Amino acid sequence: HLMKNSEWGAVAYLAQSKYGRNGNEITINSKNLSNSIYVNNASSGTKANVYAVTGYGNKDTANDVSASTTNNMSGIFDLSGCVWERVAGYKKGGAASTPTWHNSMASSSTSESSEYLTLYESYGDHYGDAVKETSGSSSSTSGSWNSDYSYFVSSSDPVFSRGGDYGNGGIAGSFAFIVSGGYPADGGGFRAVLVP
Repeated sequence: HLMKNSEWGAVAYLAQSKYGRNGNEITINSKNLSNSIYVNNASSGTKANVYAVTGYGNKDTANDVSASTTNNMSGIFDLSGCVWERVAGYKKGGAASTPTWHNSMASSSTSESSEYLTLYESYGDHYGDAVKETSGSSSSTSGSWNSDYSYFVSSSDPVFSRGGDYGNGGIAGSFAFIVSGGYPADGGGFRAVLVP
């Protein structure tokens, strides 16, 4: 399933703990291919619209463990930078633009979170998801953990995105979150969670 906002928060906390990076911030993945990959030929033709690449840290090489939650290969990569990752965290009653399923989930009559999504009525109505307790306010970087960006979902932008993208610099991070209307973007993506 699409990673829930609460699942992202659990991973962010573990990464910050002694079981992860022990208080050290995950290195921001700022690798940008500037749309330089070609679809059919290595040097000409149609470009693939690729901007961000996974697994890059501050050494500008693939599989750089500084971009991992555990500072080794067994960790989770790219919670800081790369792309803003949409998570299943929604403002209840919001009106997302596209795709339709974002709008359906954000404006559904569901009254509480489930195993597949986290619903929010207002800023601070959930704890443990690394939103209220790690941000200085509902919209700022001031006072936020690691100076990560925080901007809480609204009725017009009801979909949470987490982590920041390759161009966000110091405001990106595992505790960063921002709003989205659910529309496609070159700096946006998602993460799947496999449950046995």
